Amino acid sequence: MTTVLDLITDALQDAGVLGSNETPNATDGQKAFRMLNRMLDSASTESLMIYQIVYEVFNLTNQTSYSIGPTGNWITTRPTKVVGIYMRDTNGNDLPVQMISEQEYQDILSKPVTATIALCAWVNDGMPNTDIFFYPVPSSTTYRAVIWSWKLLTQFTAISDTVTLPPGYEDYIESNLAVRLCTAFGRSVPPDLQAWAQKAKSNIKYINSTVPLLGFCPELVSGTASNTFPISPHIYTGY
Repeated sequence: MTTVLDLITDALQDAGVLGSNETPNATDGQKAFRMLNRMLDSASTESLMIYQIVYEVFNLTNQTSYSIGPTGNWITTRPTKVVGIYMRDTNGNDLPVQMISEQEYQDILSKPVTATIALCAWVNDGMPNTDIFFYPVPSSTTYRAVIWSWKLLTQFTAISDTVTLPPGYEDYIESNLAVRLCTAFGRSVPPDLQAWAQKAKSNIKYINSTVPLLGFCPELVSGTASNTFPISPHIYTGY
C-alpha cells in the first residue's frame, strides 16, 4: 500500500530535489507534507476534482436555521459546497427545497412563518460550520432534511498515513506536488513534468464530469412559439 511518505519521496525525486535513491530529511518531509495538504485543500474547491457528492440525513427540530459542521446542530465534516436540499417524509420520498440567494432570503418579509416543510433555503457558508436558513420554518419533526454536498478531499494527518483514493488520484498528487516542490525549492519545472501534471489532473476532471441534460422551453417543444419554423421535440429522432 502506498503511504504519504512514498508520494512525498517520489514527488521530491521528480522535482529533482532528491536523487533516485535518496529519502527526505525530517524538515523537507514536513514541508512537502504541508504543501500536499494545502494542494488537496485547494483542489476541494473545484467541482471536477471531487470524486463523490455525499448525501446525509438529519433530524428537524422546528428551528429557523441549522448549522452543519464539526460543532454544528448537525455534526459532520463541514461541506465545501451544499448542492441540494430535500425534505424526506416517513415513506422515504424526497421533496426538493429550492436553494435561494442571500438577497432573496433577505427580501422575505416574515421569516418566522411556519409550515409542515420548508419550500426554500439559503446556505450561508461559514467556518467552522455552514448555516442553512429555511423558509417557511419546517414545523414537522417527522420529516428529515437530506443534504447533498461536496466534501473536502481527504487530508492526511501523518506522513505515515496509508493513501486510499480512487484510481488516478495518486498520479495527480505525485505529479502536481512535484510541480509545487520545484517552485518551493527554487527549481525550474521541467516541461515534461508540467505536461504530466496537467494530464493527470485533466484525467480526473474527465472521469468526474457529467453530461448535462438538455432542457427545452415548453412552448418550443409544443410548437406553439412560432408558426414560421417546425419544431422537433426530440434532437435524435426528429419527431
